[in-house]
Amino acid sequence: MKYAAITENDISKYSDQTGVVYHFPKRYRRLLEPGTLVVYYKGKMEDQRFENTRLSKVQHYFGTAKIGQVTEDSSNPSQLFATIEDFIPFDEAIFFKDEKGQYLEEHSNSQAFRNGVRELTKENYLNVLSGGSYSNTSTNSSNSKTISFTDGSIPKLDDVNISEGKGLLVSTKRNKSSNPSTSKNNFPRYSRNAKKVGDRAEELVCKYLEDVGYLNVIWEANLGNKPGYDISCETSTGMKLHIEVKGTVSNKITNFILTDGELKAAMKLKENYYMAFVVNCLSVNAQVEIVANPNELMSNSSWDRRPLTHLISF
Repeated sequence: MKYAAITENDISKYSDQTGVVYHFPKRYRRLLEPGTLVVYYKGKMEDQRFENTRLSKVQHYFGTAKIGQVTEDSSNPSQLFATIEDFIPFDEAIFFKDEKGQYLEEHSNSQAFRNGVRELTKENYLNVLSGGSYSNTSTNSSNSKTISFTDGSIPKLDDVNISEGKGLLVSTKRNKSSNPSTSKNNFPRYSRNAKKVGDRAEELVCKYLEDVGYLNVIWEANLGNKPGYDISCETSTGMKLHIEVKGTVSNKITNFILTDGELKAAMKLKENYYMAFVVNCLSVNAQVEIVANPNELMSNSSWDRRPLTHLISF
């Protein structure tokens, strides 16, 4: 399997359509074969007109996808079109350097970013998806485990390190962060692959609950049940818990959507209703934070609840 970073800037001579088709010079054909896993990269903002269409003003990654069919540009034989499959936009920009100032793609200098398409190793690819938290130290060991993928973009469940997270919910009201990866737009974002991310998050939580000792873990959503939560389980003392899962490919959560059915279940079940938040849920380093009784948090204004849509009937 191949991996690559593809550049899509605000102003370009190429006919790109984000998440649909990628237009590129034929010299990169070897790097973008069908099935290649890619991360989308955007350079520094040069024109203020594009500020509201970007996740960040600085260099960042904004999505992941898989290369589909590659065909020649009929109007220019020196260029190619690649269809894009399984495009998943990131909720937040992923800065192109880690906390130590090292490039996530592990280039030795910035000149490499002049290439619109850059070959990545599997470790580079996972490092970008993990926002720089993926360590490839173990890959240099003779005892290292080969990481495999389920459908071309998600590591197999057994290869994922699922740890307890703390402080994954970030308040944009109280935290005016200057971090370059912080998105200006604080409204929930949707994609046609939201179900793929949601299903993965629920799968990770099921495994996490079993690993830490919860009993009778049932993935209700996977069975087609819609009781207002995704997972049910029991503690060692027999207490029944009902857990709604929210996941993101980013490393933090600033907001989430709660459906009418989920809200009613939270209000009815109260202290037996929990929420599980999963970050980095497409990477090999996922984190889960469990929050009890969201109804109380909304009632005492710890969480702000606002309606986003209205159903009009006649």
